[in-house]
Amino acid sequence: MSKKCVKCNAVLKDTDQFCTECGAEQPFERRCPKCHALVSKDATFCTHCGTQLEENKTQSTAASVTPTTAKNKGNMKKIGGIIGVCIVVLVLLIGIFSSNDNNSSTLSGGTTSVKAEEMLDDYIRDQASAEKKYKDKQVKITGKLIRKNQFNNAQNYGLMIATKKVSGKDYNIILDIDPKNVNTVNKIKIGDFVSAEGTCVGIVKQKDPTDISIQIQSDKVNQ
Repeated sequence: MSKKCVKCNAVLKDTDQFCTECGAEQPFERRCPKCHALVSKDATFCTHCGTQLEENKTQSTAASVTPTTAKNKGNMKKIGGIIGVCIVVLVLLIGIFSSNDNNSSTLSGGTTSVKAEEMLDDYIRDQASAEKKYKDKQVKITGKLIRKNQFNNAQNYGLMIATKKVSGKDYNIILDIDPKNVNTVNKIKIGDFVSAEGTCVGIVKQKDPTDISIQIQSDKVNQ
């Protein structure tokens, strides 16, 4: 692709910031490498075809993550009511980790509100109990964006909002975002606050057994 100088009409490369003939400064233009559509300067993905842009591939270090598949979504169990402190103490005494402890609260409609770091800690302490607590449940989760990428074998986008390395294993909370929300994905920057709602798929098996990926199939992001 090429462009013309705004002053003398000399033919220039798309990447030229100054005219090689008259020296005039050229307006910034950024194009998608796949469809050549104009995109904004700070976009991570093309808003026309969804391609991940070359300049931001350094953010995609989690590209090996497998896309989620929400199992038994139609049979999702709803959490009802608010469980008091006395119930939590009773459950702890009989050795069962509560599915609604002090880290989370239950909103109207059975949606569990939880911070990403707290959900991650639950999985680090006891994966079986955490799966029972969150898997196939509707959750509202909050955190800060650490990394974003596009899955290898799907068009969906992944937003990592919590990560910890414990005993040689990498534990991650990742939001699975539909491609139709590409504009929302582009607006969120590393370090930004993220609030999402959707179904917790739980641990999704990865090629690397040390990669513990807990994924949330998100219907709403920052809404």
